Amino acid sequence: MTRRATSPSAPLPSSSSDMASPPSINGVTSSPLSALPPKVEALTSSTEASTSAGDSDLDGLSPLPTEKLPPSSGLDTLKRIPTGYGNEGEGLKRVRTVELNGKQWPTRTGGGEMIGEPLRDARTHEEITYIDWPEGDPDNPFNWPSSRKWFFTVICVTMTSLTSTNATAYSSGFLSAGNILGVGKEGWTVGNAVFLIVIAFVPLVLAPLSEVYGRNSIYLVTSFLSAALFIPQALSPTMAGIIASRAFQGASSSVGNSLVGGTIADMFVAEERGLGMSIYSLFVFAGQAIGPCLYGWVCEKLDYRWMFWVQAIVGFVSFSGNFVYLRETRGGVLLSRRAQQLTKATGRLHAAPGDSERADLKTLIRVSVSRPIVYLATEPIVFYVSLWVGVCWGCIFLFINSVSIVFGGSYGFGTGLTGTVLLSNGVGGLIGFGLNLFQEKLYKKACLKSPNGKAEPEARLYWACIGAFAFPLGIFWYAWTGRPEIHWIWATLALVFINAGVFLIYSGVFSFFADAYERYSSSAQASQSLLRNIFAGAFPLFSTQMYIKLGTPYASTVLACITLVLGFCPLVLLVYGKRLRARSKVASALLLEAEEEEEARIRNREEARVREKARAHALGMVAEEKKQSTKEVV
Repeated sequence: MTRRATSPSAPLPSSSSDMASPPSINGVTSSPLSALPPKVEALTSSTEASTSAGDSDLDGLSPLPTEKLPPSSGLDTLKRIPTGYGNEGEGLKRVRTVELNGKQWPTRTGGGEMIGEPLRDARTHEEITYIDWPEGDPDNPFNWPSSRKWFFTVICVTMTSLTSTNATAYSSGFLSAGNILGVGKEGWTVGNAVFLIVIAFVPLVLAPLSEVYGRNSIYLVTSFLSAALFIPQALSPTMAGIIASRAFQGASSSVGNSLVGGTIADMFVAEERGLGMSIYSLFVFAGQAIGPCLYGWVCEKLDYRWMFWVQAIVGFVSFSGNFVYLRETRGGVLLSRRAQQLTKATGRLHAAPGDSERADLKTLIRVSVSRPIVYLATEPIVFYVSLWVGVCWGCIFLFINSVSIVFGGSYGFGTGLTGTVLLSNGVGGLIGFGLNLFQEKLYKKACLKSPNGKAEPEARLYWACIGAFAFPLGIFWYAWTGRPEIHWIWATLALVFINAGVFLIYSGVFSFFADAYERYSSSAQASQSLLRNIFAGAFPLFSTQMYIKLGTPYASTVLACITLVLGFCPLVLLVYGKRLRARSKVASALLLEAEEEEEARIRNREEARVREKARAHALGMVAEEKKQSTKEVV
């Protein structure tokens, strides 16, 4: 029995358009176009076994059709490409529809169904064959060798580290810039505020571009621009020129924050992704440590211009590595290239599921820009968690500025020694990385206890709860030990404690959003990233006045009290998370869908068991009849 596509006259289901057209990993959603049918999501792959005629009678499904290409096509490796929508071992799913220009188009909701009617190009009425990756295809990034995956991961997280190095090294140049440009600390800090706030917004546009056109070309262009834009900062005779350069550099450097997580998700399945994301987070903290330490000494021994020149050299080295070694990792883009090859080789129109997004890029960008803001306004979980993480991240950048006040004022440290103190960022991140391995073990135990092998999203927050209170405790510690009568090592250890706590918060929230919002998680991640970078840019603007007017102990104590109150956020989620998600429009829809899928799996297993029992019974009856016939003949 072949499931046929819903006809254009079919009524539109009551489910939301989000449910019919989920976003991709970076929070991008697209509407289908008049030029092409809507995106066909999560197409199931097929093995040689699943397309064999011997098994084609199971559940009454036909074997998955394949294509044979002419020998001269030069595409011998593509001779067996799944061009249908079914996968023989899965139960059928219903076909939903989505309205477009007054018409109803079919769109699949999951694996297992086969659409009997071909979809057609609305302009030319030419039949379109959608393709997907065959099982074990070596060109699929999920099937690349581990060595290749990790090599690309290291290249990409290096870009992340350079971005965070740039953001934190900048504060080291204020004394030198004050002498040369005559600018005060607040005026110098504006340059970094602009850099970070631009980083907050530009990914909302770059993310959909990377989903549709691929990540590698964006990496190459932006890494070159990021390196080149250090040159005008080093040569500019005015503060205005530096601020303008940093605004453009923030736009190009934002890929180190926004796209690298997507690249890791392109190559690693969910079960393998935890370590990659932890390494990504570790490189963020490593950059925050290296930046002030290395360039603090550069600024002290030379001047702020050499801080930019050295970073330009490192940036061009990174660009060279990207140009020589880095390749496209976005599976949908690689599949689209294969579809183009098949179209050229066979003369029939082939397409990948995401091809329709290219013609509707304007819609993609509009949704990408608006959805994080909508989530902040309509999803309480996203708002409060993003607020909590944003304040914590803002405090980290505020402390980077405050270190020169505390250690320079109380202990007489120069720019180089003050930057060296901030190696505590990297040490704290490394400790947080090690502690996060225990979180992964706890999560795996929770998965084993779950009947469906998948733990609740709140299981990602066990160590984030510890980090939530370690963070304000470290701030209290920093507040009352950074005084001349107390040795400087104690305030430095407090910074280590603070950064270990915020690492656990950062990685826990990232994983929680990924599990709680699943295919919509990138929108939730974009929301917290937006607030995080806005706070990181804004907090240092008032750090100097705050610490001078309130004094070091009381200024830090105010921040500790605020983060202590917000620190109850993960505890509330741990206790009431499932109930809160049930009230969320997006999360509750995902919960309902997961329950329906689990019921369908149970029902399919039961039906398969009944069929197998009936088949065995029928075979037994045939054998008994043969035995009886043999006796009668004798």
